[in-house]
Amino acid sequence: MKYTSKLVEQEHVDFSVNAPIQSSGNTLAERRGEMLVDLVQKRWGSDMIDEELPAPLANVTSYARTNVPGVAEEASRINWKECRPGDLESYKNATKTLWTTFKVNGEYNFPPRMKEEQSGTLIGGRRERKRFAVVLCADKNPALPKSVKVADMPEDLHAGIWFDISRKAYGKVVFV
Repeated sequence: MKYTSKLVEQEHVDFSVNAPIQSSGNTLAERRGEMLVDLVQKRWGSDMIDEELPAPLANVTSYARTNVPGVAEEASRINWKECRPGDLESYKNATKTLWTTFKVNGEYNFPPRMKEEQSGTLIGGRRERKRFAVVLCADKNPALPKSVKVADMPEDLHAGIWFDISRKAYGKVVFV
């Protein structure tokens, strides 16, 4: 399986399972987490990632680089064939074991059921002790750089679960 997007093709980033990368991670989740971090930093710069995001969303590289036991196993139980693009209910049904209350840095509670029109994306997320990397998007948050587009990231990495976080920042979970 290979993850591709316009940005990946432009940057010649190989997201395949067997991609030869420089990583301290031993598991696939760790390697993909580090690849995602490297791609984000290459596209938007590490300073913006760690310092200019709102406090609850800062230090996202630590989230993406952390592999907590159980993430891969839980993600593997998702029936991806049930997930239809643009159909929020299909994602919710396929990921119902994950459709629970979330927190980011212990500060925001993610409502378990949200309306599709409230969706957007951000970097950094945590479900209890299971951590995920997510993608940054500017269209729902005027404080973020307008050059940031979710389309720049590999769509195959998106789990398609959407949240409204206090109507200030918006998030979609991505498994790495």
